Amino acid sequence: MRSFLARIALAGTFGIAIAGCGTQNGTSLPVGAFPNGASGGPTNVTSQPPPPGTVAGKSLVGLFTATNNFVGFNTTATDAASANDYGTDSQVADSGPPPAAPGGSHLITFTGNNTPVVNFKYNAPIGSLTIPPTTPGQFVAQTYGAIVLHAPSPLPKLGTASPTSLFIELVGGSPTYDIRVNCTVSPGPVAPATTPKTVMGLVRYVCPLPVYGSPSTTGIQQPVIAGATGAFDPAGASTFYVGETFGATATSPAATSTLNLDYVYAEQGTL
Repeated sequence: MRSFLARIALAGTFGIAIAGCGTQNGTSLPVGAFPNGASGGPTNVTSQPPPPGTVAGKSLVGLFTATNNFVGFNTTATDAASANDYGTDSQVADSGPPPAAPGGSHLITFTGNNTPVVNFKYNAPIGSLTIPPTTPGQFVAQTYGAIVLHAPSPLPKLGTASPTSLFIELVGGSPTYDIRVNCTVSPGPVAPATTPKTVMGLVRYVCPLPVYGSPSTTGIQQPVIAGATGAFDPAGASTFYVGETFGATATSPAATSTLNLDYVYAEQGTL
């Protein structure tokens, strides 16, 4: 009997502790509390990412103006507002919703440069590529998963040379980093899943962002900053480049082509 009363008293003591420290269902109990009679505390969530599909995309390239445009980096190029406008994406898979206000459509006209790579620099800063820690339970900024842009597929020829890839390049930091990522055509939010969504002749390309701290890309043809050794820092202010590669074929300076880019934004997911 004495032993039984002692057990009742002990249970009552823990009951008071639970009532004083916790909340219903143990959702915000402090470490060491007993949610619903279970031992142990909540999982450490100091770096928990936002739930998939919840963070809206960030528009990176705005409406064309005399100072908000692309310029040739290793080639001669001009940029102008284009009538080919992708419009807006629908939300896909585990990505967050696209930006509510998409940027403008840019038409880059450029010439060859006797090399297999042409590269265009965006004249305005794109700012941070991190998701602010605003989600409950998230105390560390997370990196966006990818940059989305809309362009033709297939890409137009440059003279007789056909582009083999569309890429983005991000440069910044101290020491300087130089990251180049190839972009691939992504199935649009239409059925069947293997069919890209085409709007005004443009399709959705996805360019996965590197992991925070990734070293500069090595071995790429004609990097923006040759010999860059820094690590990728998405929280900084990267300079944004877009380019095309043409395999081993040197592109003739006499050849002219165009690249239509529209609705460029950073997205939470990578699909």
